Amino acid sequence: MVNFMYLPERLSGLEALSGEIHYFRIPHSKWRSRILDAKEAGLNAISTYIPWNWHEVEEGSFDFSGSTHPQRNLELFLEIAKEEEMLVIAKPGPYICAEWLYGGVPSWLLERYPEVRALNSLSKPTKWFSKKAPAITYLHPTYVKFAERWVKKVSEVIRRYEASKGGCVFIVQVDNESSYGFHFSPFDADYNPVVVGGNGKEGLYQKWLESKYSSIAQLNRTYGTSYTTFSEVEPPRALKGKRSLLVVLDWLEFKEHMIAEFLHRMAEVIRGAGVNALLVTNEFFIPFFYPPVQAKSKFLVDAADLYPHYLDEDSFLAAVNYLEFFKGCQPETPLLVAELQSGWFSYNTSRNTLHILGRLAHVKGAKLVNFYMFSGGVNPKGFGTTSKLYFKDAPVSPMGERTEKYNTVKLFALATKASRLTTPVYDLHVAYYHRYTLAEITGGCDIFGRKYRSLSSSFRRLLLSLVKNGVSYSVTPISLTGQHHSPLLFHEFDFLAGEEADRLIRHVENGGTLILMPQIPLFDEENNKLDDLAETLGVTCQKVRSGVVRSVDFKERMTSVTVFDVKDAEPLAFLDNEYVCGFKVQLGKGEVIQLGFTPREAFLLKRLAPSLKQACRASGVLACLSRGENGYGLLVCNLERKDVEGVVSLRLPDYESTFSFSFPARGGAIWPIRRKLSFGELLYATAELVEAEGNKLVLWSYKNSRGEVKLKLDAPPPQLPENSHWDAKDKTLSVKFHVQIGENVIIETPFKVSVIGVKYPELEGIKERMLTKARNWIFKKFLGY
Repeated sequence: MVNFMYLPERLSGLEALSGEIHYFRIPHSKWRSRILDAKEAGLNAISTYIPWNWHEVEEGSFDFSGSTHPQRNLELFLEIAKEEEMLVIAKPGPYICAEWLYGGVPSWLLERYPEVRALNSLSKPTKWFSKKAPAITYLHPTYVKFAERWVKKVSEVIRRYEASKGGCVFIVQVDNESSYGFHFSPFDADYNPVVVGGNGKEGLYQKWLESKYSSIAQLNRTYGTSYTTFSEVEPPRALKGKRSLLVVLDWLEFKEHMIAEFLHRMAEVIRGAGVNALLVTNEFFIPFFYPPVQAKSKFLVDAADLYPHYLDEDSFLAAVNYLEFFKGCQPETPLLVAELQSGWFSYNTSRNTLHILGRLAHVKGAKLVNFYMFSGGVNPKGFGTTSKLYFKDAPVSPMGERTEKYNTVKLFALATKASRLTTPVYDLHVAYYHRYTLAEITGGCDIFGRKYRSLSSSFRRLLLSLVKNGVSYSVTPISLTGQHHSPLLFHEFDFLAGEEADRLIRHVENGGTLILMPQIPLFDEENNKLDDLAETLGVTCQKVRSGVVRSVDFKERMTSVTVFDVKDAEPLAFLDNEYVCGFKVQLGKGEVIQLGFTPREAFLLKRLAPSLKQACRASGVLACLSRGENGYGLLVCNLERKDVEGVVSLRLPDYESTFSFSFPARGGAIWPIRRKLSFGELLYATAELVEAEGNKLVLWSYKNSRGEVKLKLDAPPPQLPENSHWDAKDKTLSVKFHVQIGENVIIETPFKVSVIGVKYPELEGIKERMLTKARNWIFKKFLGY
């Protein structure tokens, strides 16, 4: 199989800041000025969709030169980008969303060939969201035929402007957030006859089952059925009891395969047309479900989209988990953020979201950040699915005016260039098992009657507590975990593939620390009894009870606790002072900590697992530590609506320090730690670095804020600055500062240190916060979260 990603040279040295600019929403006379806006903001790339229905208005008639409309002159747009030495991410779909009519799928295709529509479990067309998200049967032969023709035609244009050939296009994105038009319910799609077969004929679904199961007898044993051939197998149309869970899980996995195969075919066409740029796809942002990155990344690099709207603790946690998830699923490729929210099409969003979200992506190691949108635009008549003006609050408005967010992007570009962080510092590693996400989507329950979604919600509550307590963790698919992933935390359901259970056992036997909760899996993926893990831990029986959990100085009443009959183990927690609900066992060179509950707070986990060490603690703020070529960076975020004061404690391999700080409401910054300088070392600063060249050090902080810069020097400056202290023993200089708007020089000679004062963060209004509450209510009402 051809691996379409790599082309390793397309990945090495990748480092891009990009802004989304839609040529089809901007007069062609303004294209150059919008591209220059991006360039002057410090970006080195731009990104644009290429709408299928904009360039193939009539079947078989293509316009890329502007002969039918000047805003269809894709060739001119790419030529201007090339002249201005700006890289381009070209996104030809076939489906693009973009709040564009039918997501770019031509109306003539939908009208003449309605059989390409996806169908729900009632065999009715899957409902559309407005006119922007048609649910298509991805591998319907008719749709594939026209999609391949479109992709081939547009690839011929892209090929002429590839960066590797002296042009500007360095990335091509295939499709957009491929997910049946954002339908996640198992039974919303896709029951198209091409998929489900019928009348004795196998559809794509039955053929996939045949490739997964060695025989119809094996499928029958797993499903508890009595089919005689695969063509008889019907797709599930509802979840009916525990036994049908495996059927629905396979149905969901099959649909992920179908989307991945569609992307594969489109990638083949692009490569066949001679395009050698890096091929990527992207994923929707939803706080609770993880997309099938491992399935898609067999063929392309899968990139993350980030749309938290209003940043609060829950959305911050979701963004952290999402970025770590993408890194963990693709360990050999850089983290790419295809869309980072810098506005919205239906209401204004805060510049704080843009400010903090970009920094979070940077400290997590993102090598591509694309601001969506960087420039707003005007929808051509009949093509937009929103108001006439698109993204009015983008850094550059639809009319071409630079907004306050423009300066936010510019400051971010300076800060990331100066810090160059590459790798998060981890205290803990979280193992991920994709079938558990699918189980959540089904809405099903485990063998004890506990909803999978409720179990996962409890685990997310623990992860939030870890983040709030400064514990940094990776998220890695269990199949990719290694010995360096220790301590390893795994949140279990009642089933697990046998090979993954064996992997966990080997991890411990080879010296790892494994933390398990809140139960031990009882079945494998084929519904066979799974005894290996329980027997290895010495567990002979487990039951679920309610009562008071006690451990060390912890005491809490819980309604669903797994208790264990276990031998040769050290008890860690008891239910009602009678039943063991937490224990520790030595296994080979390592140890296992098994809990029968999910702690609400991080302190209990840290107490029960002393091997969990923290590199950084920060009180009063959310913090993420990362390292790069020249030192470390500490992202500090205050998501509260009031100023905070706190303390940072660092315990790095070669450096320990504790310092206090004050930080404004809704603020965020990356503070440099142990930064190498030409004239010494910047041990830490409670201000963000924007320049460190030669004998010049420039940082920024919020207006009226107070902070500290601590330097390690060979000798003190000839004249100590005001509010400073020189420690002759440690050869360190500590300078307290109070920032005003503009440049504040701290040290003039023999080197120059200054702090630039910038505007305070805005306190978002009630509208944004109410929208967040409404979003959370919808998730709870319709998704069970």
